[in-house]
Amino acid sequence: MQSNNSLLSIVVTSYTAERLTEIFALLNSIKMQTYPNIELIFVIERSEKLLEEIKVYSGSIKLFNTKYIFSKDKLGLAKARNTGIHAATGELLAFTDDDAIPFANWAEEIVNAFSKYREIIGVTGPVFPLWENDSLSWFPEEFYWMIGCSGWKNLKTLSFSDYAWGANMSFRKDAFRNTLFKDAYTEGAQEEGKLGPVGDDVHFSYLLKKNTGKQILFSPNVKVNHKVNIYKLSSKFIRRYSYWQGYSDSMFKNGPDAQKERSTTEMGLLSRILLKLFPSILKGIFRNSELSLRKAKVTANVLFYFLLGYVSQRVPSIAKRVRNLV
Repeated sequence: MQSNNSLLSIVVTSYTAERLTEIFALLNSIKMQTYPNIELIFVIERSEKLLEEIKVYSGSIKLFNTKYIFSKDKLGLAKARNTGIHAATGELLAFTDDDAIPFANWAEEIVNAFSKYREIIGVTGPVFPLWENDSLSWFPEEFYWMIGCSGWKNLKTLSFSDYAWGANMSFRKDAFRNTLFKDAYTEGAQEEGKLGPVGDDVHFSYLLKKNTGKQILFSPNVKVNHKVNIYKLSSKFIRRYSYWQGYSDSMFKNGPDAQKERSTTEMGLLSRILLKLFPSILKGIFRNSELSLRKAKVTANVLFYFLLGYVSQRVPSIAKRVRNLV
């Protein structure tokens, strides 16, 4: 039975000292949480400098209930998350990114949701873009999935979600008895864009629901801001992410853990692009042609490279030929 004073373990992973500014902001946000019964599990790969900087800063703000796990070897996101899971002692486990900033009541709302809705296995919530500068805010909401934000899902009220997203997801500890994150989906690079299949959070969510028969709840009160750096709007990043998202979606629907419900998500987004985004681009041509053309270019690139990735996964000979184009 879930109580309102359950220990919440927050798992964060990181591998580069280049994100120290964002990590310090995250640590501040965890320190300011309105819910007191928290432990932080910080999994750090390869960078001893990052480990020491985090330890020093956590001490300076008196964030004491923290476990530091260091690996000299590359783990990748999924293995790092699994390492954090094994170290966590909480009845509930929450995950966020090292460049995210949870709202002050984030932890409290997570615990409240699990306490009120005892039949659920997971909770997710909105992830809002925290733009590196305001000039990036033109980016179409329909493509927020590639910048780690949730606006494209168009969820506004309490409802079930087909999956939870990595910057803002939490689960009962029971979730991990038979299900862990799968590292086939998490090869990637910070500046260059994704270099392999994406979506360990999506795959985990689908598999978890299948294994437990329980649902993941979307709560509009469980809120997180997520930093969006300028490189994520570059043509190279958009091409690569779109390609690997298409590739990964094909994996979701055609692999050993096939998830047919992914088609519903794809068709919903495609309908939104056709019925909302395209008309808004056409209308905008007369008001701001430069902005509309920018949106049209992004839309064309996303659709083309997503389809290319989707086909590549099904026809390996095509994949070998086209990856140099991405």
